[in-house]
Amino acid sequence: MRIYPVKKSKKLDMEILLDVFRQSFGNGELKEGYVTGSYPGLKSIRARVEKNGLIVETESARTENPMETVRKFNDFIESATGYNAKERKKLFSKD
Repeated sequence: MRIYPVKKSKKLDMEILLDVFRQSFGNGELKEGYVTGSYPGLKSIRARVEKNGLIVETESARTENPMETVRKFNDFIESATGYNAKERKKLFSKD
């Protein structure tokens, strides 16, 4: 499980998260308070919005194209939080 901060200017709720999830991975549904789905290389992806940020849990699987999986996941996180990979790395290194 990882908590990603969300930019203050970014409006994020479960409905918006579901839309971003579907745009990124092509599937997704609301289940037990989480947006859930999968993608080649990620057996399961579960995400929810909380006061302190976006909480994401993933379960990995083997894939023939792991770089594509990483790119899709990073695109999803950037769309949801407003922070790109470089900005997230900088934020996490401050902790």
